[in-house]
Amino acid sequence: MRHRGIARVALAVSFASAVSARALAQCDTTPPALTAFTFSPASIDTTLASQSVMCSMTLTDSPAGTASATCAFTAPDFVHRASCTATTPSSGTVTSGTWSCTVIVPRYSPSGVWTASVTPIDAVGNSASINPAMSGFSSMLTVTSDPDTVAPALSTFTLMPATVTVSGSSQTTTCNMGLTDAKSGVNIAQCQLAAPNSSQTVSCVSVAPSSGSRNSGTFSCTLTIPRYADAGSWTPSVLAIDMAGNVPTSAYMPAASLTVNSSPEDITAPSLTNFGFAPTAISTGSGPNTVTCTIAVADSLAGVDTASCTLSISAFVPPASFVTQSQTCTATAPVSGTRNSGTFQCGVVIPRYSTSGSWTSSTTLTDLAGNSASYPQSNLLNVDCNANAAAETTDRFAADKQTLTWDTVAGATQYDVYRGPLTNLVDANADHLPDGGYGTCQNSRDPVITDTSFLDTDVPAAAQGFFYLVAYKTGGVEKGLGANSFGTPRTVAATCP
Repeated sequence: MRHRGIARVALAVSFASAVSARALAQCDTTPPALTAFTFSPASIDTTLASQSVMCSMTLTDSPAGTASATCAFTAPDFVHRASCTATTPSSGTVTSGTWSCTVIVPRYSPSGVWTASVTPIDAVGNSASINPAMSGFSSMLTVTSDPDTVAPALSTFTLMPATVTVSGSSQTTTCNMGLTDAKSGVNIAQCQLAAPNSSQTVSCVSVAPSSGSRNSGTFSCTLTIPRYADAGSWTPSVLAIDMAGNVPTSAYMPAASLTVNSSPEDITAPSLTNFGFAPTAISTGSGPNTVTCTIAVADSLAGVDTASCTLSISAFVPPASFVTQSQTCTATAPVSGTRNSGTFQCGVVIPRYSTSGSWTSSTTLTDLAGNSASYPQSNLLNVDCNANAAAETTDRFAADKQTLTWDTVAGATQYDVYRGPLTNLVDANADHLPDGGYGTCQNSRDPVITDTSFLDTDVPAAAQGFFYLVAYKTGGVEKGLGANSFGTPRTVAATCP
């Protein structure tokens, strides 16, 4: 607008209009789409050493954007698999870009034609398992090898000590696993102990032999049996994987066992005494929202170790098919009370563009003795991805071209006016943000910051003008600055007091 050489622009949603309607965001209910796929080389020989294969996956996803992309190759036996995951695009953007990573195919891998697959996940949790061949892309990797097809064998097993008493404190025992693997050698060995009268388990992992070699050696690791653990004879199991990826068809079950003395013992999962979250209704239209879960618990002996809160939705959302999205938070210490009787809190972040609907809730409690239980809840979170959680003001100038006015926003306790010169709105670095920022606070020049008008008698420099943004405060938090057309929230260098 121009009047007597004065140019003024009131911004609500876009820089292009003086009076703008609110823009509605959209739900993201579909996983990323694969538009191009290549890998190189197309054939490898792992007879003497492992080999690398570079994957390039071009993906589109709107509006949330791709969060990660996994490229995998599966052997002809459908057992062996090699994969890599990219978490940032190598070129382009998260909404349309190429994701690259390197798959390492181990020495002694099975010979034959390996088949490619791509698994992308977007920022709200939509995922897909994609066969590139279905879109006309090459997906066959030829592997030549001297294959190792035999899994590691367990030759010896001991627990030292074989008896522990955990009545007063936790105790440790060392798991010694004698393993042989003639060709590729043992890569990793896991030892697990299972309690006799509960679901309690403890485990440890060894990634290198403590004596001998990977072809014939002892792998050792230390297990911690918590205080109040289940008393009795704990049963061991061993799982070993070799360098070629061979795994036994089932875990080895050695005859040795661990005797646990515990008095008193805790074999009961924590109980949930109260559960709730706030707010119970959110919008993901203009940005992510955090839902705070409050979880009251009781556990008589060991005490609660962790309390998690999960919010999820599984529903048919046209035009997509079945949509499943889920977000979780975990609290590791009580905010009030004790681990035996207290309240845990954590914040579940619901990403921008998460789907609309009624999200269900559940909590999982685990105590320090290893007892765990999940509790589905009746509480529902109402998510609306099309409503704007922070309503943006619709700004306009009065006939005098000096009085800026806007509509009332319900719940606003004050309005904050920001002004800047139009020269700020240059985007020389192409980051979709104004190089000069979104202006400075004008509230010191506004005698009444609770009404819906602002009089500006300043005259901009010749051939220039001013732009304006009007935000508001509710509950002491400033809202309403909105986002640009690329979904980036508008921020100011210094907010109004």
